[in-house]
Amino acid sequence: MGLLALLLCSLPVWGETFLIQAEGGRNSIQVHSRTQLDSFVSHTQTLSGRIELDPASPGPDLAGHAEVALESLDTGIPRRNRHMKEKVLETDRYPSVSFTLTGVRKPLPASLPDGRPVEVTVSGRLRLHGVEKQIEAPLQVIYHQARHELAITGRFSLLLSTYGIKAPRFLLLKVADEQQVSFSLSAVHR
Repeated sequence: MGLLALLLCSLPVWGETFLIQAEGGRNSIQVHSRTQLDSFVSHTQTLSGRIELDPASPGPDLAGHAEVALESLDTGIPRRNRHMKEKVLETDRYPSVSFTLTGVRKPLPASLPDGRPVEVTVSGRLRLHGVEKQIEAPLQVIYHQARHELAITGRFSLLLSTYGIKAPRFLLLKVADEQQVSFSLSAVHR
């Protein structure tokens, strides 16, 4: 039964494939962190993945996966970067964070309108620091038919402790457990 389930889950979704390119400057992920006195942003443009859907009839058969190399995160301060990667995220053991789409809570319309934003809420599995948890995220999707491109923006929050990450301290300042994640990505039809 386990092998049959694995085979069924690996069948392709009938739709079009849109690729999220790792490089190119059109992708951005920002992690907003707070301390008692200040806040800072970690960011990267290095994101890769794929989205499977038919813009003419998206339906519930939406599939996708995205991955970020944690080594690419930058806070703007080299010493803080080193501490974050070595001591907090442990990028030598956990080099990436990934999201796998598992469902659509607020569904897409019957077809994606050209150039107009569509609001949708998706659910999926976020894997960070060796821990995988289900999350939901509201998205805005714009389909650009002439460029065969999906432009997607969204945000969600996460607790570091949920993923087994101890909130870091810098001298007397402690980073808050709750992190706000925002993203903007471009996926081009392959």
